[in-house]
Amino acid sequence: AGSPQPGGGLLPVLADARRPPLRRDSFDVVVTHFVLDQWCGGELETVVAALAAALRPGGLWIDSDFALPASGPGRWRAVLWLPLLYLFFRRFASIAADRLEDPASLLAGQGLRLEVERLRLGGFVLSRLWRAVE
Repeated sequence: AGSPQPGGGLLPVLADARRPPLRRDSFDVVVTHFVLDQWCGGELETVVAALAAALRPGGLWIDSDFALPASGPGRWRAVLWLPLLYLFFRRFASIAADRLEDPASLLAGQGLRLEVERLRLGGFVLSRLWRAVE
């Protein structure tokens, strides 16, 4: 994450995403590429709420993550790879999640509107652009 610097640019912020030291309505853009899949349940709700609070009205949230397609060849890829990925990242990166949870309803519940959705690798990777409702 980054926060605005005087004169523009970004200042990196290293913090626990569940309790980020971010001011309300202080960001124009939040980017979470392969980040939200680290949590599920209540922890994911906490992270989404904290980051959404920092997003200004009209701001953008760009998210990309793995997905489990409903059918097709991408589903087989996901069924094979997702358990291995979670096993690896739980073991070597100590992530909390043990399963993939779609954050879409949480983002919508925080007042974000889905603008664009793109699937890649047969639906195994899902990217979304959300806008904070003004």
